[in-house]
Amino acid sequence: MRDVIEQWSSRYVWRSSVDQSLTPITIRQLSGVGDVSATFRPDVSRFHTRDLDNKKFLSLWSEGRPFIVEDVLGDMQGSWGPDYFADTYGSDIVSVVDCETNTSTSMTVRDFFWRFETCRNSKPLKLKDWPPNTDAKFPQLFKAFIDALPVPDYTRPDGVANLTAHFPPNGVIPDLGPKMYNAYGTGTYSQHGTTCLHLDVTSAVNLMLYAVAEEDGSPGSAVWHIFPRSACSSIRKLISESDMGEEMGDPIHNQKTYVLQEMLDRLWVEYDVVPWEIKQCPGEAVFIPAGCAHQVHNISNSIKVALDFLSVMDLPPTERVGQELRIQRIITDWGEDVLCFYDVLWYAWLLLSQQMKFRGNAVIDYACDPTGMSQPVGYIPRLTAVQR
Repeated sequence: MRDVIEQWSSRYVWRSSVDQSLTPITIRQLSGVGDVSATFRPDVSRFHTRDLDNKKFLSLWSEGRPFIVEDVLGDMQGSWGPDYFADTYGSDIVSVVDCETNTSTSMTVRDFFWRFETCRNSKPLKLKDWPPNTDAKFPQLFKAFIDALPVPDYTRPDGVANLTAHFPPNGVIPDLGPKMYNAYGTGTYSQHGTTCLHLDVTSAVNLMLYAVAEEDGSPGSAVWHIFPRSACSSIRKLISESDMGEEMGDPIHNQKTYVLQEMLDRLWVEYDVVPWEIKQCPGEAVFIPAGCAHQVHNISNSIKVALDFLSVMDLPPTERVGQELRIQRIITDWGEDVLCFYDVLWYAWLLLSQQMKFRGNAVIDYACDPTGMSQPVGYIPRLTAVQR
């Protein structure tokens, strides 16, 4: 199976024919910024949703670089505000987490969303991974989200280049979303953040649907810190050396640390590690590559929805993180293998092999010709209907 990963990864390494202006991580000088690490912070590429094509996506994704897409809400249908959820699902009992104490409490959906517009700087409560079962609620809203996704060949659950799309219809398909993430903001300065530092086994796209405007009238937002894949060992070492490294298991996978500015400065000075910093506003989608440690701080109350996906370029970091999470599950006796990575590879390999036989071994190289998809978005050839 490792040979399969290496073959696929080498096959889909981006060629030098791409737009070279997108390749280097340029460094910008920030004036008037008090923190040391912000002095040399890598630029984050921004695209309008209609300007991002497969070629631009691959040029960034093959290097493990996050980016942001604007105006994704422009063509979406449906209501994503707190009033809709409070009115439609208000009586449902949900578990919410206090981001400061990591303790859970139960309340109604109505109570949680009622406070969205009326409370500022209150307890930083979070309603995450809602609903627990993707198919249980919001089918129309989730469909609108999926239909609006940028680079749908890679991000849609039925995208032709999304490896998780190739499970047989009677298989146990990994639950990769969409899921909602709803949380109160904690203002500009926070000692805890909204989502602690962690690593995901897949790549993800996270769209901010709604945010309460700031008191000065500026749009509500969230701040992301996304670290390069190569930074994980340095981050683990620094956390282990600090008072925060006393939790069981892996310093990143235990999800108990929010990296504050002092530690960001130490990472820069001592390890030459600087994260991408992204300010996300309503209508903007953040793309997070697999294997990149990241954390989030909601400045204002906000509603987001996210979906995981897996491309060929993600295979090496996905396998690595999957093995790390397996060890973490053994140490802590908690968690589950949501992705079933080797099952994903097996079914994708079976399907590609059958397509090669059917097409006379004429394989399209999506990396060399990313716009030459052989089938329209939404086409999923099924293993149970192979043409011979």
